[in-house]
Amino acid sequence: QRQREGLFYLCPTCHGRAVTFPQIRRVTGDAYITGLIRQLRRDSQPGRHPCPFCAQPMREFHSAHPPLELDGCFRCSAVWFDTHEFDSVPPGASESEHTIRLRGIESMAT
Repeated sequence: QRQREGLFYLCPTCHGRAVTFPQIRRVTGDAYITGLIRQLRRDSQPGRHPCPFCAQPMREFHSAHPPLELDGCFRCSAVWFDTHEFDSVPPGASESEHTIRLRGIESMAT
């Protein structure tokens, strides 16, 4: 299915969706996805649901802002959002290649 700036996997039964890390980054920006990945690595536990891409068990973790109970798969770089949960993530401005290059030049100059 198409959504804001990309594609995602939509479950035909529960209408939840699996969204890849790069897709989340495009919608929310670097800070949000970095926080999600950090929480998934640090505070996750084995989950009950299989990944829709690789069928391996996903890991359950909690997102602080907004408060959500999510499942993630490192193998597929994906996060599972139940129905309407993805609509609650904060939209952000992801950095363009030009902005990243300029930040690099600025850091080299100081």
